[in-house]
Amino acid sequence: MKSSSVSNYIQRDGFVMVSNLLIAYQSELGLSDRELMFIIKAIKHKENYKLHDEQLDPNVSPRTLQRCRKSLKEKGYLNYKIWKYTDEKGHIHTEGITYDFSPLEEELQRISNLIAEEKESQINKEAENYIIEYGEDSPIINYLNDWENHYGDKYRLTPAEKQWYNKLSEEDQQYVSRIFDYCEDLHLFKEITPRLILFVKTPSRWEQVKAYVNENPKENIISCLEEEPEEEKQPTKVKIDKKLIIEKEIKRAQQALNGKLDDIQRMVWEDYLKDKLEELKEIGE
Repeated sequence: MKSSSVSNYIQRDGFVMVSNLLIAYQSELGLSDRELMFIIKAIKHKENYKLHDEQLDPNVSPRTLQRCRKSLKEKGYLNYKIWKYTDEKGHIHTEGITYDFSPLEEELQRISNLIAEEKESQINKEAENYIIEYGEDSPIINYLNDWENHYGDKYRLTPAEKQWYNKLSEEDQQYVSRIFDYCEDLHLFKEITPRLILFVKTPSRWEQVKAYVNENPKENIISCLEEEPEEEKQPTKVKIDKKLIIEKEIKRAQQALNGKLDDIQRMVWEDYLKDKLEELKEIGE
């Protein structure tokens, strides 16, 4: 059994929090091992107002510590103040040194920002080949199915359209699935071909779609059926109606899977079909 004095050494003696960037980018920052250790030991005493060299590192000569301070200041990572006083005999003594590593922290922040920008750029580049959604329901697949049902051929999303769709919020993505409702109700098929690029390049048209959807909300039939029926006398009818709806959705998913889909679309439809089969099984029980 381990001694509690051993297992609690961190709590008893403390620890130093050092940025991962400082360690990972030591070479890029131009820091020697001695300078890196100097920084860590100075951070350990950050709470102290004035530090003597012996407090900083009793195993290193004052001359070596002086060289480290000077080098770090020349590299733009450290500012420091040396506090001196004169005694009654006029002798000058060093009371301690105050260290300010805010220039180093600013440089680490700059590196962090560059890493974040590069990561975001990489994500945006990868997103050109993917469709990113927020839930099980897929507005873009509903749109693609509406296109195929209306025009009789597959719709091919362009990289610009994918990028536009991926930047939409979860709420705005839902509007995509109602584009064909918008065109049909307003008799716009002779006026426009509702390709997504039209709404990408014509923000006013996209705002019209959103306004139409908000004014004409689509009732979720399945959600209504999942609620407790108002009349307890007709539970069997509700159950049958729900079964018919789910069977229709299963057939729709199977038809979609028989068609030509990319990997993302196929994965979404397979998951959707699996869920509907599970729902149908639960009704049967």
